[in-house]
Amino acid sequence: MTVSGYKPNAKTLCAVFILLVLAQQVLTFPTETLLARALNNFAHTPWFLIVTLLIWLLIKTYYFSSFRNQFMACCLLAFALCVIAEAFQIFTSRQASLSDVARNCLGAMSALSLVFAMHYGGKHRSHIVVFGFMLAASFHLVAMKSVVDVMWQKYLRAQSFPVLADFANSADLSSQYVRGNWKIEASPVEWSEQKAQNLAKIHLNEGTRWPGLILREPFPDWSDFQTLLINAYLDADTPLALTLRIETFYDSGQDSTTQLSLLPGPNKLEFPLLQIVPSMDSKGARIKAMHLFGDHTQAGRSFYLESISLGTPITGQ
Repeated sequence: MTVSGYKPNAKTLCAVFILLVLAQQVLTFPTETLLARALNNFAHTPWFLIVTLLIWLLIKTYYFSSFRNQFMACCLLAFALCVIAEAFQIFTSRQASLSDVARNCLGAMSALSLVFAMHYGGKHRSHIVVFGFMLAASFHLVAMKSVVDVMWQKYLRAQSFPVLADFANSADLSSQYVRGNWKIEASPVEWSEQKAQNLAKIHLNEGTRWPGLILREPFPDWSDFQTLLINAYLDADTPLALTLRIETFYDSGQDSTTQLSLLPGPNKLEFPLLQIVPSMDSKGARIKAMHLFGDHTQAGRSFYLESISLGTPITGQ
């Protein structure tokens, strides 16, 4: 993979290589949304494809040996760097991750596939070149799985809107978006209205910062609705005090906190949106997360949740 008669400058190649490695360690990209975070993680793969091709160019130019030895040396250096580059993040503000090591390896394998195909392919063996490019593309598709998952969940949430979470039909709910200690159970026999239906049982864990439920990145635009509806059931003899906090992309929800109380039995709660999210009136509606949690005095208790949705559409717009 070098041009005949041209020998790349070692200092230039090393400088570019070091610059790329340092950039990966130092540069951070916005990860405000789950999609941005997934794209940021996916970037490890094409980045390491470029790094591995640079390693190959250096080896091919300055390590005079057989292709097999050169290829093996490139494999060893590339996969070693996959681990070292991620481990180095322990000493920076970024977090090391085994999944990022895997994405680095996918990028390295993509580059090695191209190197192998370009070496053994040729005018009369173009199918090897095609196969190499297809293999490299397939490694990138594997790395894109988290991006596809996020986009699919965004599509599902848009389809179910204005229902934000329907636990009775939990097949479309992802633990990536509905966080907390919850599991699907049959409704209590006492709740005759929801008989034979599945519900989410929310456990308030001791030792967690927000003991309860976090609905991450629901459909963000609530501007066409006036109320938030929560359909819950408390299987206990005493009321349960909870806090509802709405986090937007403008603030962390400190000014959007509402105290509520679940009474024994069924609870159909309705909250005016302008009351629980005051910033909607001036800044519009860009909802990032909804927290429904109890304080630590309620640890160990639980309640059932059937659905969370928006109600009372604004007409005449």
